Amino acid sequence: MRNSDWEHALKNSALAEREKRQHRVIIRWFSAYCRKQHPPAPPGRELANEFDRNVLRERKREDWQLAQWRAGLRWFLEYLGERPRSLTAPPDREPHGEAAGGPRGGAPVSEAAQ
Repeated sequence: MRNSDWEHALKNSALAEREKRQHRVIIRWFSAYCRKQHPPAPPGRELANEFDRNVLRERKREDWQLAQWRAGLRWFLEYLGERPRSLTAPPDREPHGEAAGGPRGGAPVSEAAQ
């Protein structure tokens, strides 16, 4: 997967520009984390949950900041075609802001996907 692939999809998504910038930051951070694994690992749900547990929670941020970061990870996992089961979305709002379900038109992510 090339960075330009997901960046192009994010740029053309229905998200607000602010959300796009926020998602871009966390996706790049997560991608760097994946590359630093020994051996380097492709991004996916398991590694995203590990990143959430071992990196994001260590940052001691407010709940709203963690929710923003997780929304970016959920969008990225949806883009990759995975259903992020542990990065829970608010039940009444799709994390990517698209009525059709996601960056590729899949089903919305919710706690019910578990």
